[in-house]
Amino acid sequence: MEILNRKAKHDYFIDEALECGIVLKGTEIKSIRKGSANLKDCYARIKDGEVFLVNMYIAPYEEGNLFNHEETRSRKLLLHKKQINKLKQENIDMTILVGFEAEFDPMKEAFLGEMREKVDYMILGQHFVKNGMQMVPQKGNPNYPLEYAEMICKGIESGLFDIVAHPDCFLEFRDTINDDDKVTYEENCIKASRMICQKASEVGIPLEINLGNALNNKFLNDGNLGIPHPLFWKIAKGYDVKVIKGIDAHSLSAFKNLDKGQELITNIEQMVSDKMIKGPYDPVVARQKNSRLQDAYKS
Repeated sequence: MEILNRKAKHDYFIDEALECGIVLKGTEIKSIRKGSANLKDCYARIKDGEVFLVNMYIAPYEEGNLFNHEETRSRKLLLHKKQINKLKQENIDMTILVGFEAEFDPMKEAFLGEMREKVDYMILGQHFVKNGMQMVPQKGNPNYPLEYAEMICKGIESGLFDIVAHPDCFLEFRDTINDDDKVTYEENCIKASRMICQKASEVGIPLEINLGNALNNKFLNDGNLGIPHPLFWKIAKGYDVKVIKGIDAHSLSAFKNLDKGQELITNIEQMVSDKMIKGPYDPVVARQKNSRLQDAYKS
């Protein structure tokens, strides 16, 4: 049985290939023999002098019952110490961190905590807000900014996350608000922006200026980008917050119009120029130096 990740050679430059063994459970072997495995989105990680394959999907074995395996558990790769040390030595100037973006949901906080233990960092990227089992309406809802901000603040307070992506995401729906509700909506946008900036300042994690809309030319009727929107960043200017830039790099095509996107957010960058993090940002090192974030995570 041969399992290939055909996209790997297309999306990445392969410098060297290593052949090694892998530690599998009985149900995993039987499932692989049926072709029920996938290498998409998996990667190798060096931990405590050993190498593990993370996020490889192996479907449950139909007859596995109570002895079935966890589909995407980390699996040990069998490499000699010399091979592992060689990888470290050859890439000594390269820091490879593994993380992902997630929504915060209080009902799934325990699950998010389990996932957090498997990666180096997590990004809080809230696109939706749930009230119990129901989604809070985004369009035409003048109270959505406050609902959004409350969920972002809960996410920050959890200590799970190291960066807040597109904290002004709620402003994307500005054009859907009825004229009768616009005053209330604007007031709530200001309140929401202050809530998010205050909480990010208290816990000490950076807010992201997201280039997504800039790269795709998504403008609102007021002539501004939905994200980043100047209303939020004018308020952020008055808080002790750290700011970074980021893009939704779901594919390599996201980098094609990067220069143009940079031009479109120049005014936003200028607003918070004194708060921008200069140079590479390492969320692992930042967390180690941030006692407030560590305390929030422990609690």
